[in-house]
Amino acid sequence: SFTSTTAALYKLLNKNLNSYTGLLYIYKLLIFYNKLLLRRVRVFITTYLNFENNIYDFNKAYDILES
Repeated sequence: SFTSTTAALYKLLNKNLNSYTGLLYIYKLLIFYNKLLLRRVRVFITTYLNFENNIYDFNKAYDILES
């Protein structure tokens, strides 16, 4: 797996490209960085897109539902 990535990178660096070498290189990078990307997306979603309302006093929750 690593040797095919190295071969694709070598072709990219030497400008000895065909139509599939760039796609192969990008695909290998996505596979390699999949865990990192998923972790970053998960942190972003939980940090900036968290719309959860925590109500610790149940009387307040009842008042909110009543009004």
